[in-house]
Amino acid sequence: MLGTRITDNEFHAALRQAERGTRWLDIDADAMRAQYNRAGFLVRHRLAEHPLFTADALFRLARRMPASAVKHRLGSVPGNTHFDSSIERFRGGLTLDDALDHLVEKRAYVALYNPEKDPEYGPAIQGFLAEIGLAARPFERFFNWYSTYVFISAHDAVTPYHMDREMNFLLQIAGRKTVQLWDPRDDIVMRPEQRDHLFSFDADARPAWHDGLPARARVFELEPGLGVHHPFIAPHLVTTGQNFSISLAITYRTPGSDVMSDAHAFNDRLRPYGLGRIPVGSHPAVDIAKACAMRGLRAARQALHRVRRHAKDGGAPAPDRS
Repeated sequence: MLGTRITDNEFHAALRQAERGTRWLDIDADAMRAQYNRAGFLVRHRLAEHPLFTADALFRLARRMPASAVKHRLGSVPGNTHFDSSIERFRGGLTLDDALDHLVEKRAYVALYNPEKDPEYGPAIQGFLAEIGLAARPFERFFNWYSTYVFISAHDAVTPYHMDREMNFLLQIAGRKTVQLWDPRDDIVMRPEQRDHLFSFDADARPAWHDGLPARARVFELEPGLGVHHPFIAPHLVTTGQNFSISLAITYRTPGSDVMSDAHAFNDRLRPYGLGRIPVGSHPAVDIAKACAMRGLRAARQALHRVRRHAKDGGAPAPDRS
């Protein structure tokens, strides 16, 4: 799985360090209290001043990262295209070297996956995560997983409509972006069964664009020093302005979001049998029960897999792949 798991102790150690260190993010406490994980809202930051987030430093990072972690394509794609296949479908004859060497001329889009795994960038990014954690401390016990992405794109690039399975802060470092953001609890945007199926992780699990969406979007105009919070599974579509753009996305999970994820997965698994039809979020105690049941089903499936592997290997001890 992409991303980095973080223990309760590691997270709280990062919080203590962030309290003593330089602050790069300015997240308004009133906005957090009113809108965190319910609606998008703007935040301020100083990442354009950070030496690791200049264009030159990020291009050096892109050249030393594993090739599998640097995705590229042509930047201008339809906003309603299938998000998960867009990298392959719209690459054309563009090579990674071309995208990095001639990004503006080729109108390219480059995404660096998990720069937090780079030894130089890891401590800085974990510090940003901890600053988000400090702002979210009244509402969240801790963050248990995170995954980050740097997006470098020429003018008029598009990130197609999609939704992630986590919370997110998108921070604009250079250039401008327009973010259209939708309320994930709006049944016109996503029906309950679509929200549930998002956690099946099927190839087509993400609900597709439809004509009812434009009128229901909230629009955020980002410039360097501004970012926007994305609530859990909030759909979004992003376009760059007329200039070269750099942004950092910090996505993360919490014990609470894991409960929601597993409750959605339970609904999706049981819906064909007439169960799992109470929408997630309606009754917190029911969500917890569904999540516990889903985790039990998952553990049983993993145990059965180990038994079958053990039998297939002629009785040799099966490796624990859980």
